[in-house]
Amino acid sequence: MLLRNRDLDLWRRAGLIAQLSHSSMLALVAILRADLSGAPLRQVDVQRLLRLSPAGTSTLTTELEERHLVRRVAVPADRRAFHLRTGPAAVPIAAQITAFDGEIRALLSELPAESLEPVIRLFTGMRSLIEDTYAMPAPEPEGTGS
Repeated sequence: MLLRNRDLDLWRRAGLIAQLSHSSMLALVAILRADLSGAPLRQVDVQRLLRLSPAGTSTLTTELEERHLVRRVAVPADRRAFHLRTGPAAVPIAAQITAFDGEIRALLSELPAESLEPVIRLFTGMRSLIEDTYAMPAPEPEGTGS
């Protein structure tokens, strides 16, 4: 889940990100990407990903929720937990992310088959390096944490 310069350009043009703090913007990106992938984040996942305090994460989540960019959805298996899902004000942003991802897929589909393996190795290595460098934990299974 990497933040891309193209993503930032899209959101700046949408006029929504300019009024958010850096941490709020990064959280929104993470929540949108996770929601689009079908694996929504919990507040604790955002806290770990951005290395924020529980209070800081709560404040950030409340800010995004008040702007209708995210919404808290209860996790049925755990009364104390909730997922952070895309809010109504984030729908245009999510549509732009989906379109951009489609552009990337189209570009990759034009690569000759023999070129794909080195590209996959490159990105796999980059992902491992990023995960190792930032010690990014995998999200906990649903129903644990908050």
